[in-house]
Amino acid sequence: MKISIDDPRLTAFALGELEGEEADQMKNLIDQDPEAKKYVEEIQNTARVLSTELDKESKPRLEVAEREAIFQKTDSPRSWWKRWKVAVPAVSLLAAGVIGLVIMGPDIKREIESKVAERMAPISSGISAYEPDEQAPPETASRALPQSTSSGDLAAEMSGNMADEIEQEAPYQHSESLAQDMGAAAAAPSASISVGGGGGGRFAPEAKAKKSVSGRQSFGGLRGAPTSDEGSNTEAYKYINENAFKNVADEPLSTFSADVDTASYANVRRFLVGGQLPPKDAVRIEEMVNYFTYDYPQPHDGRPFSVTTELANSPWTPKHKLLRIGLKGKETPIAQRPASNLVFLLDVSGSMMDENKLPLVQKAMKLLVDQMREKDRVAIVVYAGSTGVLLDSTSGTNKRQILEAIDKLSAGGSTNGASGIQEAYRVAQQNFIKGGNNRVILATDGDFNVGVTSEGDLVRMIEEKAKTGVFLSVLGFGSGNLKDSTMQMLANKGNGNHAYIDSIREARKVLVQQAGGTLNAIAKDVKLQIEFNLRYVSAYRLIGYEKRILAKEDFNDDRKDAGEIGEGHTVTALYEVIPAGVEVPSKVDALKYQKPQAPADVKGDANGELATVKLRYKAPEGSTSELITAPIKDETKPFASASSDFKFASSVAAFGMNLRESPNRGDLSLEQILETANQNVNFKGKPDEYRKEFVELIKQTRSLKNNR
Repeated sequence: MKISIDDPRLTAFALGELEGEEADQMKNLIDQDPEAKKYVEEIQNTARVLSTELDKESKPRLEVAEREAIFQKTDSPRSWWKRWKVAVPAVSLLAAGVIGLVIMGPDIKREIESKVAERMAPISSGISAYEPDEQAPPETASRALPQSTSSGDLAAEMSGNMADEIEQEAPYQHSESLAQDMGAAAAAPSASISVGGGGGGRFAPEAKAKKSVSGRQSFGGLRGAPTSDEGSNTEAYKYINENAFKNVADEPLSTFSADVDTASYANVRRFLVGGQLPPKDAVRIEEMVNYFTYDYPQPHDGRPFSVTTELANSPWTPKHKLLRIGLKGKETPIAQRPASNLVFLLDVSGSMMDENKLPLVQKAMKLLVDQMREKDRVAIVVYAGSTGVLLDSTSGTNKRQILEAIDKLSAGGSTNGASGIQEAYRVAQQNFIKGGNNRVILATDGDFNVGVTSEGDLVRMIEEKAKTGVFLSVLGFGSGNLKDSTMQMLANKGNGNHAYIDSIREARKVLVQQAGGTLNAIAKDVKLQIEFNLRYVSAYRLIGYEKRILAKEDFNDDRKDAGEIGEGHTVTALYEVIPAGVEVPSKVDALKYQKPQAPADVKGDANGELATVKLRYKAPEGSTSELITAPIKDETKPFASASSDFKFASSVAAFGMNLRESPNRGDLSLEQILETANQNVNFKGKPDEYRKEFVELIKQTRSLKNNR
């Protein structure tokens, strides 16, 4: 049955006014009518963008007479959906409608919706006093509309801003999207804004550090997180119970999964660039340390990893020692890498329509497509309220076809993440390459709100899918409703990795510069176990990795899932070590019936070994683990004599502890952390852009803390 687009029930359905059986009946009718479905989606997408923009403005104070003036300038409902694409006045019409939605309450909102008309007269007389709230923050006040601003002026400002945002990054097409249409209608771009209220926008390599127009810091064009006044924030981070010191006499073994996720660092950077200190639980120190590359030697003797260790005095508690353990994955020339069977699983739900979400996803995927070879294949699965295959598995030689499919993406609808994952794995298994790299790449803000939403059900589903030999990489985008904990969980259980993409620069780092490590696994279920020698060590503390701790029995259990390591990846773990004879902080009473073993009771000195590192791993398609061991001599050097990589890694860890306000951070100040980092920005003798950026983040943090 075909529905007339003049039917007022369509608008009511699009804006969530229908309920129960009436809503279900209308949904069924809309699903059978492509034109009506498109009309509904356009109303929803338009309302979201305009509502987001208007939320950033101070609210106009309208008297009753002014509201009535708006209603008097509307006629009966008529078809307007085709006309907004080509005329700014039509956009002005909906802007006025959204003002009603945001400001005037549900009753007036319904009346405005019912009076949407073709012959909408200017309403400047109805909105004659748009004044900034005296209590509004400077950012909001500075963007308040002048007096006598009409809805047409408002739409022109919004469309100009959106066009400006689009033009400042690499070109992309967002087919039939509101951003493109409004941008095309703009006469003159004005100061840029972030469409979704803030975070993680763009990166312009040639730009210098500057203050953004909104008052947020901008490093090279990198946009930050939204401030707390920019709408509701539902970002989710799991509580981190920081690792405490363990007595070697009681627990000589430390066991953990050697994951190499880096999402936390990029996410922390987003907050700091945005002028905010990050939530403590967003700071995962191991992911910050592992964001950077270190100069570890290539493996030899046919092993997939090399193991490097270094021991020096701790910079934050000099009477303690700092132990660095580094793994380096083997590297393979691009031409010799195995063929890839990739499935892009892209979230196109309504929450993804912000400029730093789906549009950035499109740009990121295009970077990856540019690297594909003839033997590589890619498919695209999209999910929102429903799931579909946008592109069947296609050879990397057909780049034009793949890029055209990416250009067709647009956002709208609710999120059925579980359904999308199931379909993506089905496509990946259908095109499985034996001995190749079979991987689903999920790009989302993590807002799984339809379908299988409980963490337990998602974990079980992902664990089952991981047994098929298809790995899962999870790329997080955007801000405001970022579900960091969900994405981290999916990547961990899917034998994959988790990165956060806050700019096209970060996308290039993850998907181009480190493509081998991100996409080409050389080992899975990688576990580390360190045995400390009581003769030399009283206690130890693993810095970070709280979510990756394993029981000591798990190390030799090949059924226990652990981390994945990609080609060329480096993994760094830091231990703070309390030497034998140094007092150990403890909250536990002395034992009554037994006494801890004393160092003198230890048999032999194990040739001066402070500890032994043991590493287990499986081949990507293997089921039985291999073992690598390496002793660590008790050869402590002064911190000043440690390697540059050691000093830089320690500065990153110290910075993370400072952000978390860790009770174990010692007395090292931000100034001292800054000095150490600044002195070690070189990598292999040359300045490293990411290390230099880290120095700027420390400065930004210092400024934020001084201004609290």
